[in-house]
Amino acid sequence: MNTSIMNASKMLLLMTLSSLFLMACGPGKTVDPPAIGSSSSHTPMSSTPVATKETPVRIHSFSANQSTATKINLGGSILIDYTDTSVTDIDSVSIGNIEFQVGLLENGQGYNIGAKVEVLSPPQFPVERAINLTELGASVDISAFDVCGEIFVDIVVYSGPVENTSKYRSVEKVTFIKDPDVYCKEPESSSSSVEAPKIEMESYQATLTTSKTSGHVAISFETGQVFTYSELATGKDLIDAVLVWENGFGVLKSARTAYGYTALTGGRDTKFGEEYNANDNYSGSNVPPPVYADVFTYKSVEMTEVDNLSFGTYYVVQTADYNSETQKGFFAFMIAAEQKGRNDLQVILTVYKVK
Repeated sequence: MNTSIMNASKMLLLMTLSSLFLMACGPGKTVDPPAIGSSSSHTPMSSTPVATKETPVRIHSFSANQSTATKINLGGSILIDYTDTSVTDIDSVSIGNIEFQVGLLENGQGYNIGAKVEVLSPPQFPVERAINLTELGASVDISAFDVCGEIFVDIVVYSGPVENTSKYRSVEKVTFIKDPDVYCKEPESSSSSVEAPKIEMESYQATLTTSKTSGHVAISFETGQVFTYSELATGKDLIDAVLVWENGFGVLKSARTAYGYTALTGGRDTKFGEEYNANDNYSGSNVPPPVYADVFTYKSVEMTEVDNLSFGTYYVVQTADYNSETQKGFFAFMIAAEQKGRNDLQVILTVYKVK
């Protein structure tokens, strides 16, 4: 399936681009190695784009990167190599067009799938020198197509002199796995399984500051208790995280890795993870009740610090007490408010914990 990026004078471009990304998993779940999705309902692709023997265009770091739970962005750059002496008309070459061929890959065969990519800033062809794919603002909703498995994206860049801007072709490929266990899992029959009980959560708010002289700098997520800088030593066995001022920014760190706060040396090992579902649907507002643990989705919980403490952003937390079955030690929090000074930061956290 081929779709050309149209002239910028036309309205917002939609390119045919498939995508994928590893969807977040719910609390206590991990993503297993994916199986290949089914191609039975998709049409085989009739041809594969091939680069011309000579081409002055270089495609660098072509990629598709996750930005939210349902959205990925295309990245990479397209450059004309004006030093390529094998191209006789190199001085008059420009980029004339870009096309994408996207599909499901099974046993070496490509299959058409349905997806649309919105390009916020399409280039006006012909283009001299370079195109930054990230700056095009291309994105795709991966929930828009139902196929799972190994997905490939071919990018084809046409170039040439003004009288023939499709004289040369450059081709690059990138492949990804869309996990069937996450996106295409068959619902279990009610007669053969019993649905696990949902784990309900409650919320509270806590205020933290980076100031060592006033306010509270640390928190126990389980109890909601907050601690001043002078209370770090006595609260070491309870403290999960501490807010520190570092390189001009506030950073929420695991108590164990809050270097410079010697009173917490060897403290509790807390891990953070990027949250997807709540960020997509409730950013800047509370999750409406009743709140259950599976509303918070994530891919992994491995970070020892969080440095993007912007208003409305959600994160998940696993403390040293984390239990994947009971969800004890699992938390989520949103930045409900932030106030940044010249040398400090104060934030209000809305924290969700298991009842």
